[in-house]
Amino acid sequence: YFVVNPKNSGFYSTTLDLLLRHLGARTLVLTGMAADNCVLFTANDAYLRDYRLVIPSDAVASETREAND
Repeated sequence: YFVVNPKNSGFYSTTLDLLLRHLGARTLVLTGMAADNCVLFTANDAYLRDYRLVIPSDAVASETREAND
């Protein structure tokens, strides 16, 4: 499956929530670059939609250590 993501959140203006619900997903494991931006906003939107979240600290990165923390 592919979901085109035009903004910082994987949920904003996408069909991601519809797809995840169709697949029966309840827990999301979020990883990626820009933990202080894209991962943060996607996590926030997922939380607002009642998904359980797992965000491994060793699987996210930001431009600086401070931003990542």
